[in-house]
Amino acid sequence: MKYAGILLVVFLLAACVSEESAAPTSDAPRLINEETLPPPTITPLRLLTRTPTIAGIGTPTQPLIQQTESASLLVTVTPPDSPTPTITDTATLTRTPTRTRTPTPSLTPTATMTFTPSITFTPSRTFTPSPTAEGVLPCSYTWFFSPAPPNCPQTNAVVTPAAFQAMQNGAMVWTQSGLTIYVMFNDTSSPGWVVAPDTFVEGEPEVDFNLQVPPGLLQPRRGFGKLWRSDRPLQQRLGWASTAELGYTASVQSDSVTGIRYISGPHGEIFALLPDQSRWYREK
Repeated sequence: MKYAGILLVVFLLAACVSEESAAPTSDAPRLINEETLPPPTITPLRLLTRTPTIAGIGTPTQPLIQQTESASLLVTVTPPDSPTPTITDTATLTRTPTRTRTPTPSLTPTATMTFTPSITFTPSRTFTPSPTAEGVLPCSYTWFFSPAPPNCPQTNAVVTPAAFQAMQNGAMVWTQSGLTIYVMFNDTSSPGWVVAPDTFVEGEPEVDFNLQVPPGLLQPRRGFGKLWRSDRPLQQRLGWASTAELGYTASVQSDSVTGIRYISGPHGEIFALLPDQSRWYREK
């Protein structure tokens, strides 16, 4: 801006000189000898620059240029001092409401429900015979033999294919129902009788031909023989078979009070086996 002002003044002065030296071509008198004057020396004007004063918060304005034909004065206008704004913090106290704890509502106890089962469990039926006019107690089931025990049987008799074999010191009875073998000992040792499952399978050896059978005695066969050979103490207590194995149809029934188990033999005899296996006896 400084140099632009100087150039502008120079151009204005040059224009004035040109206009004065230019003579009209009309009928006005002319000089014979026109002295040409050298161009005037132009002294640049001194620019007065006022240092801007910054008052408060703000930015100094740009200098304002005034131009005349003969001089140029650069004046810097300083804006009036602006008052410094005063920021006043006005605190507004807002009272925060105190949270009031709402008490937990009390639980109102509900009515106590008593569970009543819809199904009443009735214990197993016990057959209690009622006396008749003759004093004989009737039973729900009938004994398979007679004379019958004084108590009632637990169930009807189970009729099943069976086998019997007498031994030197006892006997063995096999029943197809349950594939069971009953072993009865004649000595007074305990137990007096035992029961074992029949594990014989068709195709297995029926006897052991390596055993030396005493004269007049037999080796048990099939299921009897397999049990007898596999249990050495049982073999020693029973001894060898004294008769051949007999097949027949047996009846099995138990006493509802004493628990004695009754098994029929091949000749109509009845074997009574006590439930604690302490002993057995022949009913008839």
